[in-house]
Amino acid sequence: MHINYSLITELIRLVSYSVLVLLCCTSGIQAQVVKRDTLIEWSHFDYQLDADYGLESFSSTDIVTSTFQGIVLENEYVKICLIPEFGARIISFVYKPTGKEQLYQNPIGVPYQIGSGIFYHDWLMVYGGIFPTFPEPEHGKYWTTPWNERILADSPDEITVSMWLKDELDNPRHPGQYNNGVTGITCYFDVTLVAGQPYFTVDVRLENDARTARYEYWTCLTLAPGSDVGNTFTPSASEMIVPIETYQVAWNPNNWMNGLDEVVSTGNPRIQTYDKLAHLSNWENMGIAYAYPDMQAPYYGVINHTNEQGVFRLSNDQSQTPGLKFWTWGDAQGLAADPTDFNNEARPYIELWSGVSQEFFEDAILAANATKAWQETYVPTVGIPVVNYLNEAVAFGSTMNETTLVLYGFQAAAQTNEYTLAVEVLSQDGTVVHSSSEKVTPDPLQSQQFSVDVSTLGLSFGDYDIRASVSLGGDELHTDHYTYNVEGTVPFDPELRLVNGVLELTFQSETLRNIYLYDLMGNQLAFKQAEDQQVQIPYPGYGVYILNVLADGKRWSKKIQIVTN
Repeated sequence: MHINYSLITELIRLVSYSVLVLLCCTSGIQAQVVKRDTLIEWSHFDYQLDADYGLESFSSTDIVTSTFQGIVLENEYVKICLIPEFGARIISFVYKPTGKEQLYQNPIGVPYQIGSGIFYHDWLMVYGGIFPTFPEPEHGKYWTTPWNERILADSPDEITVSMWLKDELDNPRHPGQYNNGVTGITCYFDVTLVAGQPYFTVDVRLENDARTARYEYWTCLTLAPGSDVGNTFTPSASEMIVPIETYQVAWNPNNWMNGLDEVVSTGNPRIQTYDKLAHLSNWENMGIAYAYPDMQAPYYGVINHTNEQGVFRLSNDQSQTPGLKFWTWGDAQGLAADPTDFNNEARPYIELWSGVSQEFFEDAILAANATKAWQETYVPTVGIPVVNYLNEAVAFGSTMNETTLVLYGFQAAAQTNEYTLAVEVLSQDGTVVHSSSEKVTPDPLQSQQFSVDVSTLGLSFGDYDIRASVSLGGDELHTDHYTYNVEGTVPFDPELRLVNGVLELTFQSETLRNIYLYDLMGNQLAFKQAEDQQVQIPYPGYGVYILNVLADGKRWSKKIQIVTN
C-alpha cells in the first residue's frame, strides 16, 4: 500500500489551522499555556569529558544517543522546548499555524577543533537552538554544562522557566586568550510564554555580587526558519535581515569576504556596505562579520525566501546588547555536509549573535554588586519578504519597482488597536497628491499586502516623495521613502528644421510652452516661453543637444544632432 505522506502532512496542517481559528474566534474559549516534561534524544559521535568539561576522549566512528530532560511550553501559536541540562538552550521553536520549525537542530553532533586553541574548553560541538554564552567569547564556558532551573510562574495565562548559573568554573587547560578568569557573575536566562501571544520572551540578567569583573556575554541564535520538523536547514534563498548600512569584515578564509561588497574603508577594521553579505547564497565559505558601527533598529532575523517564513529577535533595549556577529559555514559547504562524516563539521544554518560588546575578545565591565538586564523577544513572520519595522505584534516592510509600491504587514493575532498600512504621494512643494490606506488583517498564515501603481495616478511632470508607512492608533511607527520621477510626454512630437540659423519647431496646436535647449553636460543654452504653433530658438552651431518641451504639466524630451552651422 502506498501512503501519501505529503497529503497527510497537509491535512494535519489544515486541521491544526482550523482548530487554531476555532480557539481564537469562538466565544467563551480561552487559550492557555501548558507545560510538560519530555525526553529529548540527540545523536553524536561518542565522547567523554573530564571534570572541567574538557574533552578526555572521543571516537571518530561510534555514534551514540544522549537523552536529555526537556521542558515543553505551548500555547495556541507557539511550542518551544528547553534543555536546561545542556547549555540552557531553547532547542526548538515551532510556529504552530504553519507547523514549521524556526531553529536549527544538528542531526549528528561531531566534536571539532580539538586541541586547536580556538574555544575555551579546546573543543566544540554544535547542537543548535538559542542559548546564552558567557563570561568568555566564542561559545563561552557553559554551552555543554547543566544549568539550574526553577519555575517562576505557572498559570494558564503565563509560564516562566528560569535557567541560571554562577560562573565558578576555571578549566586549567583553557587557551591563553581566554583571560577573564572566574568572574562570579550569575547569568539568568528566563523564558516566558503567555497565552494568546504568537511569540515568547527571554529575560537575560547578569548579577555580580563579587569584585568588578571583565566579561563577555552573547546570546547565540542558530536559525533555520520555515524548516520541516526533524529536517532543519537554511536553503540558499535565505536572507539575513539586519538594520545596518555597513559591516566590519573579520576572519574569513582566503579573504573571500573582502571583495563581496562595496568597500567603505580598507583600514583596520575593514568596513563594507551591507548588501550581498545579507544573502546566504553569496557566502562562498565560512566567515565572521560584525555590525558596524551599530544597528539602527532593535531587531534582526532571517527570512527563508523559499516559503517566506522568518524568525526575528527583538530587543527591548538595544543599548544593552549593541554587538551583532554574523557566522555561517558557507552556503554550499553547509548544504553539502554529511553529518555522518566525522571530518566534516560544517552544517546548513545561519548563526547570529547578540552581545554586550561589539565583537569577540572585546571585554565589557560589570561592577561589583551591579546588575545588567534586558529582554529578548522571538517573533515568527509569514508571507513577508522584507522587514523594515518590527514590534511584538506586527512586522512591516515595503518594496518598490519602477512604478509599483507594495506594502506588507504581518500580524498573527488580533490586537486591541488596529495597525494601518498607508501610502502618501507628495509633490516637490509638499502637497499630498495621493493618499490611501488599508488595515492590517490579523492572519497567522499570511501577510496583508497593499499595493499602489504610481503610474496610474495621473501625476504631472516632476519628482515625487512616495511614503509607505505603518501606524498604530493614528501614531506613525515607521515610514519608508521612495523617489518617483515623472518625465511625461506631450501628445505629439514637434517637427524640427533649421531656418536661417535658428531651430524651428512646429507644433500641431497652440498652447503655452517652455522650451529648453541643453548641451550634453546639462548646461542650458537657450530658453523660450511661447504659445504659438511655430517657435524659433537659437542654437550655437553643429553638435548634439537635448531639447526639452514642457506643456500642460508634461515634458517631451529628445536628443538631436545638428550637422551644420
